[in-house]
Order: sequence, then C-alpha cells, then structure tokens
Amino acid sequence: MTKNSSTYELIPLENVVLKHANAGIALGAEHRFAESLEQWRLAAQLADANFEGEDLYYWVRGGYGAALHDVGRHRESIAVSKLVREWTLSLRQPLADDGVDCPGVYLWRFMIARPFQGKGVGKKAIELVVRDLKARGIREPHTSYGMGEASPEGFYKGLGFVPTGDSHGEEPEVVLKFAA
Repeated sequence: MTKNSSTYELIPLENVVLKHANAGIALGAEHRFAESLEQWRLAAQLADANFEGEDLYYWVRGGYGAALHDVGRHRESIAVSKLVREWTLSLRQPLADDGVDCPGVYLWRFMIARPFQGKGVGKKAIELVVRDLKARGIREPHTSYGMGEASPEGFYKGLGFVPTGDSHGEEPEVVLKFAA
C-alpha cells in the first residue's frame, strides 16, 4: 500500500479500491458471482488507472481473474491470471513488509479459487511452500484467517497449523512449525 509519511496508512483512493474488492469477496462468498464480478471490475478499473505496477494493482487483478472464472469467462480469467503469475514470479522474493511482525514468513491472503477447493489443491500449494521454505532454512510460516461460515480454520488445523495467541484485527494468527 502507499506510504503516507512514515506510516502505512492507505490513501483515500486505495480505500475505494479495497472497498470494491472486499464487496467482491463478500458477494462471491454468497455465490452472487455476477455482482461480485462487477465489484471486482470496478476495483480493477481504479487500480488500472491509478496503481499500475504496484502490489495493489496485481492483488486486485488476481481477484478480478478469480471472479471472471466464477462466471465462466475462463479465457479472460486465464489472461488476467497469467499477468499476475508473471509478476509474482518476477519478484523471486516475499512481498514487501506489510507491518506483520512474526519470526518466520507470513502467508497473506492465501486463497484457492472456489472451484478448486476441497480437491487437494490448497494442501499441495502449502506443501510446495513448506518445501521452498525448508530449502531457505525458514521454519515457521504464519498466517491468519477470517472466522465464520466459510472460515478455513479446519483446513489450517488439518495441515498442522496451531494458534499463536496473536491476531491481526479480528483474524486469529496460526503458525506451522517444522524442522528445516
């Protein structure tokens, strides 16, 4: 996010982009995919015009790609997803510090597209992350998750993540400890 002075405060336009993105997430969780897509489209339009090349731009494009997939616009979804993938691979490092203080790495907003949930894709993705972290000598991936009906709490518990006792906002933090 854009830094104002020496803080991580969002500028007003970032708040508008995130408002649309969060509405898209909520509508998608309610299976209101067409409405979700419209919110993601609005967020992407603003991000395209104002934040191209920044983390926010790619995060929004990733959400927009998932929303396109949800409504069956697969070719467009793949094109958007390729853009985000190329950016992710170009980093070859964790994303910039977002102010999360933990002794390992922090998995921020780890998500699997709805059609692929419950098929082992998320488990395999975490296994690949753990393999990479072990190779780097990192032993503690942390993450947090929202509570409620669609919470991934069981997913993380099933993989061996345990609560740290900390939270990020209203989201409980969990950690997976393993030998490197």
